[in-house]
Amino acid sequence: MTDFHDWEDVRAELHDGDDAALETERARTLAWTHAYHLAEERRRLGLTQRDVARLMNVTPGPGEPDRER
Repeated sequence: MTDFHDWEDVRAELHDGDDAALETERARTLAWTHAYHLAEERRRLGLTQRDVARLMNVTPGPGEPDRER
């Protein structure tokens, strides 16, 4: 039979008390999620990264590949 664990107990066991590291990881994960959704929307609109850069009046970074639709 499977034992179920209370989420608070699991969280307490995994969290080592380093709140700064936890917040840094949360921010990194949130940034990645936002970037992923922006890329999905760009593709849905049929735009390349260069198209978006042109619309924003900026230039792509050096060596930035042109991610096609």
